[in-house]
Amino acid sequence: MLKEKLHILFHKVVAIVAVMVFCIVMFHIVIVDAKEKQEGIFVSNQLSQISIHDSYTFKVKSYDSSKIDITFSVDKPNLATIHKKTGYFKPQKAGTVKVTVKDGISGKSMTFPIRIQEATNKSKFLYNIENKEVCIQGADKSLTSITIPCTIDGYPVTSIRAAAFAYANLKTISIPESVTDIGCLAFEDTPWLKEQRKKNAFVIINNILIDGESAKGKVIIPSNVTIIAECAFSANQRVTEVVIPDSVHSIKEEAFRLCNKLTKITFGKGLKVVEAKAFEGCELLKSVKFNDGLISIGEAAFLRCLKLDTIVIPSTVTEIGGSAFSRTPWLHRMEKDNEFVIINGILISSNAYGEVTIPSEVKTIAALAFFDNAGLQIINIPDTVKEIDREAFAWCVGLEKVNWPNSVNVIPEECFVHCKNLETISIPDGVTSILNRAFFGCESLKNVSFSTNVTEIGSHVFTSTPWIENLSEEKEYVVVNRHLLKVKDSVTNVKVPNGVIKVCGGSVSYKVKSVTLPSSLITIGEEAFNDCWEIKEIKVPKNVKVIEASAFYNCSGLTKITLPEGLTYLGESAFSYCAKLKSLVIPNTVTKICNYAVPFDNKNMIITLPDKIKNIEIFALGRDDSNTVIAKKGSYGNQYANLNGYKYKAK
Repeated sequence: MLKEKLHILFHKVVAIVAVMVFCIVMFHIVIVDAKEKQEGIFVSNQLSQISIHDSYTFKVKSYDSSKIDITFSVDKPNLATIHKKTGYFKPQKAGTVKVTVKDGISGKSMTFPIRIQEATNKSKFLYNIENKEVCIQGADKSLTSITIPCTIDGYPVTSIRAAAFAYANLKTISIPESVTDIGCLAFEDTPWLKEQRKKNAFVIINNILIDGESAKGKVIIPSNVTIIAECAFSANQRVTEVVIPDSVHSIKEEAFRLCNKLTKITFGKGLKVVEAKAFEGCELLKSVKFNDGLISIGEAAFLRCLKLDTIVIPSTVTEIGGSAFSRTPWLHRMEKDNEFVIINGILISSNAYGEVTIPSEVKTIAALAFFDNAGLQIINIPDTVKEIDREAFAWCVGLEKVNWPNSVNVIPEECFVHCKNLETISIPDGVTSILNRAFFGCESLKNVSFSTNVTEIGSHVFTSTPWIENLSEEKEYVVVNRHLLKVKDSVTNVKVPNGVIKVCGGSVSYKVKSVTLPSSLITIGEEAFNDCWEIKEIKVPKNVKVIEASAFYNCSGLTKITLPEGLTYLGESAFSYCAKLKSLVIPNTVTKICNYAVPFDNKNMIITLPDKIKNIEIFALGRDDSNTVIAKKGSYGNQYANLNGYKYKAK
């Protein structure tokens, strides 16, 4: 017996020693690997594929030193060339080539492959270039077959806009591996998508599940899927259960919206993000259990899930959007049992009334957290709170006093909109920004104080408050921290004072007949001059960089506006419904033109585009083919005009 026990003990000791040796070896490998990485180099903008007609410049960094002496080389010079010192890469033929990067100081090197894609005609595509990435917006409507390039103008093609090819007559589509985001209904009602739906319950591109209209019953998402795209299953009335594998890290906006027969969903362990309205209106969904690792739940993600009674949210969640669980039995029960509904330091809802002090455990007050809480009278917000989201206290009609913390430097959009009993607001020195409509419609607000630390004031922040109305009775121009907030209504020929850097929306009356802007001006704010019907001409000064959304919306009498070199941005609907505006010269410095920036209903308009612009949104210049676009020959503006059916004239 003793011999047998000794034998067993010997084997246990041997096993323990073996485990210890294994751990020591693995620890050594990890340390060596970490050291190798620390002493190595890396390509900060590495690319896995490129179009044959394009070029690219690689950038190399060191893990541990700012001093490197890099040389580049390729294994097949007949397929591509690369400049030895600059990293400028130029494809010659289709195929796969290996690029080697070597540091002459450390001796470290790395090699990676690049697939060279056959030539595609980029002039057939509408696209945006923003943040050094390309988004495909659409293509020549006559095409029945497309091959989307993996790079355009040296930047990777990473996304396809919502409805980019919807209703086109496309029968074959080739999409590069570089595309990681595909918008809602990007290929809706194309022959290609109809054929894919016949073959498969799921249409998957680059591991992105873009369409599940043909799916029914219990749905098991394939294990190669990493993203469930926008609207992928939206309004599918046949899916009853969904099993999501560990491979999926993102569920995009409206992915399962209005799946009214969905009763059960199982989430994988790899899920990080559930975006806005992902499960909105799934009326039969009863329970939701997320795994550790989830980070974000978007706005209205489970809004109107009328049977949703059980929700398990892990401690890893750091962001919950407004109304994420509104109108669910779970939230109704939580509100009934708790004065504050707090998840991981995020206050998502409260029916507290009277004088209320936010608990110290709260770090974030979510959007709409106190929305329409008529019983709230005084709100005390401690410095433990670091962020407050939009409309947090909107329509709290009984709110009389706010003690805002020094720890939150932004008062968000519509934060206190229509808090009609709020009489006084003292904004602490820590606040630097007050965003659009923050106190709009606070009809009792007579006393406002804030410091010069506030450097950003949005549009309509104090519109329809006694405070701004009283100030405009005292002086013709109410200027606060170099922002024009209000012009007395009786002033019809406006001369904005010198020193003003922004004209805010709500500052001028619709009765204004003329406007003179100062040389100090930098920004024309959202809705700054909207509905100013009698203004006929405006000269924008040279220092203006930004014209925000709807800045001149419905200036129906405007016949001429001069935009300066130096302007960089034209916001959405900037000149919408300027019916008499027949020409618009957009300076060469403008880098982005947003949707409907140019009057979309004007006929025979002449629009001059910048030479180098690469970010013109799909509806930026309206839809009337009687308009003429003037652009540099061969420029993207030239291409944009041709593909949208505008008349074209070379500069």
